[in-house]
Formats: sequence, structure tokens, C-alpha cells
Amino acid sequence: MGDERNSSIDFLRALAIGLIVMFHAVYAFAKPPNEELRSLGFIGVSLFFIISGFLLAKNYPEKSPSLAKASRFWQSIKFYVKWFLNRYVKIASLYYLALIATVILFFWWKCSTEACKSGLLKDLLLHFTFLHFEPGHIYGIINSALFLIPLMAFYIAFPALYWLIKKYDFSISLMFAATLIARVVLGGLVSFNPVYFLGEFCFGIMVAKDKKNIFLFSSLLMVSYSALAFVPFVLFYAISSVAFSSPRIFTWVGKNTLPIFLFHESFIYLLTGSYKVYTLSKAGALVLTAVVTLLLIYISSKINKFICGRYLNTKQEAESK
Repeated sequence: MGDERNSSIDFLRALAIGLIVMFHAVYAFAKPPNEELRSLGFIGVSLFFIISGFLLAKNYPEKSPSLAKASRFWQSIKFYVKWFLNRYVKIASLYYLALIATVILFFWWKCSTEACKSGLLKDLLLHFTFLHFEPGHIYGIINSALFLIPLMAFYIAFPALYWLIKKYDFSISLMFAATLIARVVLGGLVSFNPVYFLGEFCFGIMVAKDKKNIFLFSSLLMVSYSALAFVPFVLFYAISSVAFSSPRIFTWVGKNTLPIFLFHESFIYLLTGSYKVYTLSKAGALVLTAVVTLLLIYISSKINKFICGRYLNTKQEAESK
């Protein structure tokens, strides 16, 4: 995620979120659900982690303090904390609002017992702390929020991963080996375990720093797991290497992938009848949800501008040194 607009990256983001929405929509409407469609969602999620690593590395201040210099240790810690909080606020400011709105609109009114309400509040707390990987809570409120668990872990680990890959480029091969082992052990196409997508995230970092590096071929290790697992790397490398002017719709989607990611399932479930909003008709529920969504996006943008712009501008701080 970064502030610098790039047509090819916007196109990739639109492609990624498009595949995820398509999977959820077709899966929800299909009778019975088609499990083979999970491959569409997997490619989309995999692309997102590559894009995240790429944009973080591309926009990371080059003059940031280095942990390798002990004399600047506390300065480095202060910088990294502010950098992480900047990323955290940009996600959490909308994510938390989306969680609360989802509970109020779709779940709370159905809870007629204290036990139900207590369970829902626990679910909400686990989601707020990005710890909703307990059995029964993984898909509790916003299903797709599962992938915010590894994303937050990558935000925490990014400075160390960035430094490691920049200094020891061969280390990306170890990252892919760890990812391959995780997928063999965990199985399936999705996981909240950060190691499951570590290869994608580090691939994005490496492309941002040195797109011709020979160790990028470490991604071929994924072929030994499945040919499908290698597709996102080929797509990202090929498309991100081409300069082109994309339609404005891709720019809009690229800037709004988080809102689409957090809210699209609510609209799908309203259309299928899985969700209801109190006693409103389906049309009324869709309109109210759309209004609430736009309002939350607006509030989130104001929170971001106030907190990140005023207190957490690490790029400006680095450039002033």
C-alpha cells in the first residue's frame, strides 16, 4: 500500500480484488457452492500480498534509520514505531468502523440472549486485536478479514525483512522455502499463518529493490506445490514491468481496494438473503448499507488525514535528517 499512483499496480490491484469478489459472488450464488472456484480467490489474495510488499518497499524512506547501527538504536525504534502506526491506522481506521457497523446492522439485533451478545463482543474484541484465529472466530464477523492477520504481521516484520533482503538477497530463497513447507504442512489454499504468504510478500520487496535479481527465480519453488501457486508471481512481474495508461476505473479501484475488500461480502449476502437488516426489505437494506459504507469511508479518510498527516509522517521526518 502506498500513496504513489502507478497504472500497472492499480490494474493489478483491480485484478486482485476483482478475482476475490468474483469468487465470493459466484460461490455465494452457486447451488451447490463450487469449491474449485477457490483458486480465483487464492490468486487474488496472493497478488495482494505481493503488491503490499512491493509498495511498502517502493515507498519506504531511503534515509530511514538503520537497526544495524547500534548508536542509533533508539532513534531507529522510534522511527519504526511511527512507521508501523502509520500503516496500522490506515487499515484500522476503516476496519474497526466496518466491524462495528457489521455487528450493528447484521448480527446484534438477532442476539436475544446474554450468551449470544457476550460471544459477539468476544468476537469483536478478537477482530479488533487481529487475533481472531481461534476456532469459531476465524470467519466470525467479516470473513475476508482473515487475511488482515498475516498483513499486520508483515507490517511488524517489514523493516527487518526489508533490511535482510537488501543486504542478503539470497535470503529470499529461504523465505520461499519456508512458504513451501508451510503450505505442505497446512494444506489448502488459504491460511491466517503469515509464513503461508511470506514468499509473496518478500517477492514484492525484491522486485521493488532489484527487479532483475537472479534470486527472484526462487519463486519457482512454488511450482513444486502447484502450478497455480506460481501464477500470481508471473502475473505481477509481467504486468508491473509494463508502462501503460489504464482507464480511470482502475485508478479508482486501486485507491479503494480496502473498502471493497471489507464491504463487498455484506452486499453479496444481502442479495442472497443470508443477511438481513432488522425488518427492512432487501432493497432498503442495500440502500442503508451503501449509505453507511460511504459514511464510514468518509469518516475513515478524516481520521487518516488527522492522525497520519499530523503525527505519523515518517517520510517527511526521514527526509529532514
